[in-house]
Amino acid sequence: GSLILLRSVPDPPEVAAGTHPHVSTKERFFRDSVLVSFLPSPTDAENGETTKKFKLEWSTDLEFSESDVHVSTSNEYLITSLEIGTDYHVRVQAYNSAGYGEASNPLPIRPMQSPDPPFSPLLSTLPTSLSDPIARSTSLLVEWNAPQIDDHNGRPDDVGDGGDDVTAFLIEWSDID
Repeated sequence: GSLILLRSVPDPPEVAAGTHPHVSTKERFFRDSVLVSFLPSPTDAENGETTKKFKLEWSTDLEFSESDVHVSTSNEYLITSLEIGTDYHVRVQAYNSAGYGEASNPLPIRPMQSPDPPFSPLLSTLPTSLSDPIARSTSLLVEWNAPQIDDHNGRPDDVGDGGDDVTAFLIEWSDID
């Protein structure tokens, strides 16, 4: 008798991405990188053959009309040299001897990092025009500008807001004894 082997292309793989600074991956990659991990679909065994490799594609365009591509036999890939704060999309296709299967749904990613400190902070006393002398004598005025990219005057800076809007500031102070 003859043996007939049925096979089909693999289903879309399961995809996850991690950006810096995630506690579990902090030392593995830089802030302008994204670690993409992927696994064959749980239904992969039903296709007659296991996944042999994966094709990753990433783009700033959701249609992937212009994209970067990498083929991998491992279950993760580090995408490097991304622009901090730029929205990207990544999708992955699994491959077996029947060919490439459908791509996973596009996964949105945005490399970010902690923002710089506030720019040009200024500490001063309250204006003398304030009518309450107790408030004037026990208060200080703190003003600042949002973090910004500034490489002037020898300040090495390429972070600014870290790639996302700064939505809050934490102000700390202490008494001087």
